[in-house]
Amino acid sequence: QQQPQPQQPHGGRKPVLTVVAPGAGLKANKQVFDQLQHPGSGWDVKVEGQSKAAYDVYPPPWQNGRPGTNLQTFGEEVARKGAPGKSDCLLFGSRGGQVVLPVLWR
Repeated sequence: QQQPQPQQPHGGRKPVLTVVAPGAGLKANKQVFDQLQHPGSGWDVKVEGQSKAAYDVYPPPWQNGRPGTNLQTFGEEVARKGAPGKSDCLLFGSRGGQVVLPVLWR
């Protein structure tokens, strides 16, 4: 099945799709992400972070939340790097959507 091609804004540049990896299912959905990352897909895919990294834990006050390095501090780093402003589309999985997305809204 052929994937729909996004329109190419800004003089033909591919739109940037930033995937916030924790909880996004990069391994479980490998075939889909491989298609998106293929040079002919029409997308410039960037991946922020990875699942099971030291920061891939909930912060307090989440149940079993941990102070220090966690998904909230990871989200703050993603924001500091300016990823949202450099992206045409942000893709979050469960943990990223629960913790990182609200950090980026601030």
